Amino acid sequence: MSKTILITGIAGFIGFNLAQHLSRNTNWSIVGIDNVNDYYDTQLKEDRIKNLDKRVRFFRRDLNDDLSDIFRQESIDCVVNLAAQAGVRYSKKNPGTYIYSNINGFYNLINTARVFGVTKVLYASSSSVYGANEQLPFKESDLTSTPMSLYAATKLSNESMASGFFYSYGIRTIGLRFFNIYGPFGRPDMAYFMWTNKLINSEEISLNNNGDMWRDMTYINDCIKAIHLLLVNNENSATPEIYNIGNKDPIRIGDLLEYIADELGLIPNIKYTLAGSEEPVKTWADTSLLEKKIGFTPNTDFRYGVKKFLDWYEEYYD
Repeated sequence: MSKTILITGIAGFIGFNLAQHLSRNTNWSIVGIDNVNDYYDTQLKEDRIKNLDKRVRFFRRDLNDDLSDIFRQESIDCVVNLAAQAGVRYSKKNPGTYIYSNINGFYNLINTARVFGVTKVLYASSSSVYGANEQLPFKESDLTSTPMSLYAATKLSNESMASGFFYSYGIRTIGLRFFNIYGPFGRPDMAYFMWTNKLINSEEISLNNNGDMWRDMTYINDCIKAIHLLLVNNENSATPEIYNIGNKDPIRIGDLLEYIADELGLIPNIKYTLAGSEEPVKTWADTSLLEKKIGFTPNTDFRYGVKKFLDWYEEYYD
């Protein structure tokens, strides 16, 4: 059955890849919006827009804009909200941006969806909501009362708001707690991308906590497959839904840096630094709930995913 999907943040890493996947593998109509802000290199975002499938309809808009014209003329059936101000450390310097984009913008979007009768909204949350939680692996049922950054707090706000819209208006809301999504055409503010830049340019690399931190690195293709399966899943839930989108196999960041350097044939110039107070030592996703729901869990080995990223990097930056 054909439907129209609105993807916000379509010039972003996950939004772009989701749009490409759905336009090539379904008969759905894909509509996308993005404000193409300058949080990171806008050329990367513009290039993603240029590479969008020709059938994707793109609008250069902000989440806080009046979006009713898009919902009306495109007859939106379902929303996937991937637009947000990202970055844990950036939120310490620019807190107002996170309130504007992640809270005000999300409210405007989900309320507009309500007004136009949309009954299903998927939205990006984050593994950051687990904050200072020390029980591993992280389960969706764990307490999330200790966010360690304003970014995490805004994502918790999104989950609370989605819950309110579920119970008040009957909108099926599905939160996606992403764990370090990486891969080709990725975000240059993430460690693996920054390290690659610095290695190639012979620049000093800051490595926190002697590299003794672990991250659940999740390959982009696995992330997109999970979202697609949640989109086609029509099994109603008695409660708002939230799922970990993670690889359930944490990687020590020191080992990740070593692997990237070995693949490039370069020796890193490392400056050892302390971990930020907003950074947990380890993230680790329990994905049993996701697997029970859609019969799939991300499982790509980080060596395969990083190699794919490095191949893309070499081609993109010539």
